[in-house]
Amino acid sequence: MHQKPFINIHIWAIIATVCPFLLMIILFVVAPYVPDYDSGKSLISVLSLGQFGWLGSALFILSAIIVVAFGKGISCVIPLDKKARTAIALLNLAAVCLLLLVFIKLDNVNGVWTFERVTHWFITFAVVGFLVVSCFIISDSLKKDAEWKGIYVLAIVIAVITVVVSIAMLLTVHSGFGGGFERLMVVSGVVWEEAVSIRMYRLSSGAEKAL
Repeated sequence: MHQKPFINIHIWAIIATVCPFLLMIILFVVAPYVPDYDSGKSLISVLSLGQFGWLGSALFILSAIIVVAFGKGISCVIPLDKKARTAIALLNLAAVCLLLLVFIKLDNVNGVWTFERVTHWFITFAVVGFLVVSCFIISDSLKKDAEWKGIYVLAIVIAVITVVVSIAMLLTVHSGFGGGFERLMVVSGVVWEEAVSIRMYRLSSGAEKAL
């Protein structure tokens, strides 16, 4: 395992492990109580509109923090070859895009494709693409390491789910199922991120004790 100071790995791993739980609390516990928001059908981006718009902004900011922390942590435990650096760069781009979504909102929920609405969707799918590709590259870098057994297979499963769900979401965006598909995609990504972050923390802790 490529190692940098253990304290750095621990901090980033803890942030990347704890923050997704906060994300899930906002998404599945708090959001259902937002007036005029159907958490079972409405897109996550719709949370950014109206009186409780700060919740949507909080979700995007928290997501960006998770992605940055994960990228920082994973850069401490894998060899930083060209592929790994590409993956980290894609994670950073995804974080920037998530922050952009705080300001570029889904400005019209009635299906009128304004410039801002198109831009919001473009950025959203850019985030998905960056995360899927970086997830695959990172998993590919780890698949020959016995300490990371199963992560590559999990990454393939999550990537397939994400691509299929993304296509389904595009095809059913006006049918009322888009929100459910989007949440499935988020949960799938969180499962992979949690699996890697928890393993990262355990391995770094074990290596530290062995010294």
